[in-house]
Amino acid sequence: MFFLLSILSMLGYSLQGTLLAHHARKVDGLSLAVWRNLSLIITMLPILLFVHKSDWAHTMDFWKEFVIAGICGALSLMCVFASLKSLPAGISETFRRGGSVIALFLLGLFFFQERVSFAQAVFVAVILISGFVLAFQKNSFIHLDTHATKGIFMGLLGAILAAISIFLMSKIARELNPFISAYIWESVIGVCALILALLRDKFSRFKLQKVSWREFWRIGLVSSPTLVGSGASALAVTLGPIGILHTIGASGIFTTLILSRFLYGEKIRIAQWIIIMIMALGIVGLKLAS
Repeated sequence: MFFLLSILSMLGYSLQGTLLAHHARKVDGLSLAVWRNLSLIITMLPILLFVHKSDWAHTMDFWKEFVIAGICGALSLMCVFASLKSLPAGISETFRRGGSVIALFLLGLFFFQERVSFAQAVFVAVILISGFVLAFQKNSFIHLDTHATKGIFMGLLGAILAAISIFLMSKIARELNPFISAYIWESVIGVCALILALLRDKFSRFKLQKVSWREFWRIGLVSSPTLVGSGASALAVTLGPIGILHTIGASGIFTTLILSRFLYGEKIRIAQWIIIMIMALGIVGLKLAS
């Protein structure tokens, strides 16, 4: 069951992430985070059918963790969506996965004082070197802008923030009902994104980008696989190691590469495929060695 849930989580996140790339290239990152996660408040309601009334009893005990995870999650989405304006979806996903794995690894070192083995150091080096080489590979697609360096930076920053948010959500899901954890997590991200967008409206020239109701429901529709992704992920962390869950999740890189090839015509070169495969092996190796 654990492996099935891990695969479902990977597929759910990969599908919605690739489909949202279309909207991320038309709407600014923070605005899209607002509309995506507010729509999830509606589309993820079915997950609460598996929740008993008594499961809500200790929800407020974790309000601080939910708020921090929500803020980090909102900022992470803003950065990741912004990176999709400059990078092919598969390349952006590769940097996000690699950055998240290293960030989660470092969080484990910081919070649990875990010792670094030689194998872990080697895999971290593989991820960093392959990521560095991949960053210098040029991509020429007319639907992308030319700010690849900015896209890489935003993707990596988003990965670090996502790692913190996922780390906190996984911790909550092991002490609270996992379906409640997933629903509140995505909902709080939406609320935090809205608050951040309103603050940005007030103190900067960047405004919350409005969308039509039709566009809002389209965003909600393509985001709906998150119901599977977040629900399966929250349940999986209660059944098995989070390291294995994220190792399986790393295969989402190849799912995204294949989907983006057919949806957006983002065909990457053989050299990039080889680098991505090496980086993916480093991600898997680091998670298995941790």
